[in-house]
Amino acid sequence: MLNYLKISNLALMQSAEVEFAPGLNIITGETGAGKSILLGTVALLLGVRADKSLIRQGCSKCEISGEITFNPAAQPELSELIQQLDVELENANIIRLRRVITQSAGRCYINDTPVNLQTMAQIGAMLIDVHSANEHYSLMNHSRQLDIIDRSGNLDAEAELVRNTFRALRQLKIDYAREMEHLPSPAEAELLKAMVADIEKINPEPGEDEKVSAQFAIAANGREIIADCAEINNIISENENSISDMLAAVFRLLENINRMTNGQFEPLLESCSNAADTVQDIGREVERFANNMELDEEALHNLEQRLSELQHLKRRYGPRLEDVISKLDEAKAKLDIYNRADARRKAFAEEEKAMSAELLDQAQKLSSKRQENAGIFAQNVTRILHRLGLPDAKFEIHFNSREPGERGIDEVEFFFSANKGIAVQPIRQMASSGELSRVMLAIKAALAQNDPVPVLIFDEIDVNIGGETAFEVAKTLRELAGKRQILCISHLPQVAAYGSHHFAVQKHDGDDGMTVSEIRELDFEGRIEELTRMLGGGNAAEKHAEELLNSAQISQK
Repeated sequence: MLNYLKISNLALMQSAEVEFAPGLNIITGETGAGKSILLGTVALLLGVRADKSLIRQGCSKCEISGEITFNPAAQPELSELIQQLDVELENANIIRLRRVITQSAGRCYINDTPVNLQTMAQIGAMLIDVHSANEHYSLMNHSRQLDIIDRSGNLDAEAELVRNTFRALRQLKIDYAREMEHLPSPAEAELLKAMVADIEKINPEPGEDEKVSAQFAIAANGREIIADCAEINNIISENENSISDMLAAVFRLLENINRMTNGQFEPLLESCSNAADTVQDIGREVERFANNMELDEEALHNLEQRLSELQHLKRRYGPRLEDVISKLDEAKAKLDIYNRADARRKAFAEEEKAMSAELLDQAQKLSSKRQENAGIFAQNVTRILHRLGLPDAKFEIHFNSREPGERGIDEVEFFFSANKGIAVQPIRQMASSGELSRVMLAIKAALAQNDPVPVLIFDEIDVNIGGETAFEVAKTLRELAGKRQILCISHLPQVAAYGSHHFAVQKHDGDDGMTVSEIRELDFEGRIEELTRMLGGGNAAEKHAEELLNSAQISQK
């Protein structure tokens, strides 16, 4: 149930807090008093997009919140969603919704955990179901009618199974179509084969062009490299006055100076020795490199030819060798698709056939359960309509078959007749607004046993109803309120008298000179006064109001 609503600076509501109770909560007030603000508050908590014009004039923000008690055992999907969102519950069965709206942005919270608007709407829809006079026209929507049938028969699991199978089949077709988009034509396949043959004939390796280029540069300059290495060796150790000889002479002189200076040149002696070792290392490494070089004209020719082949591939499929190898892989992949196309077509056809058969089987089973349940549901709705002042009403649900889809194979339409001897016709053709109100209420009453949503809000569902029918509507609402909490915005005194609790919305001038709306729960005398207003005022209306209220209270005992 909806435990309370708190409103701060929303439209005409400067500050309001109202605590609701179990059963039938009636909300009344003059036109323009602010009843719609209450409904708008609930809508905002259910994730409806907010306009900054909702903020009370002169204020920087508005804030609304509500606390709802639910039954986790009856709504396991809601409990699972709460866990997935990591929302902490102080009590396992209480959820607090809060929304703050500013001039530039808005924030949503569930139990003080920030959430996005979509999540708030998803959770809100599991907690509160709002029905307004305008919603009567949703009864004319075939999809909405199918939802009602599934809900009345607890067929959500079967409907979800059909929906999942259809979506899997649709995805299978999408994936196959995308795959076939990349299927080469026979002419393209021949070009790809030629490309693969051309590249694989040379069979390049990643980075091979740089490696071969370096090898070719060495081989092509082999003689010059060997001559330079020999000259280096001459300079280091072979020539007269070679570097090694001069370093040896320097070392001897440093030794003599070191002896005469009591060892002050010891570090220089060490440096000179290291320099001599380094020069000798250079000579040995250069000599080793020169000795290992082979002046092989055939090897040079082979390197030159390999480099030319790699350059050919780069010019044709490059510009880099990595591009050549990448195009080879792409060509092979496309050819693989081309070569497997016949087998893939066969596999897809078999998989599509099997999944289509599974979808049809599931949809037929769902349809059978829908039709079995629809007859019982239609009887219950008809029985309630008879109580609501339509003793000759007939309500039927007609089925037509269609190709299997996300909702199965059924197209349904609600048929209705209010009068004796008049054949049923589609509800969109026959019903007046007053009749539609009663059909909606009858459907909600029939659904009550299978609807886990803890709070139902009716906004003037009793529009265009009066007389004795209004009493029957009131009794039906009260009966429905025995299974879940009902909030009903009403303009009928007969309905208002049957409420377990009665709230009045009133408008007056605030201290700042601006109009303010407020809501308060009425005691017995307050209810008499409000019912008198609704009846037109005067002594006769007051007496009638007292009789209405006393009669309603007696009938509740």
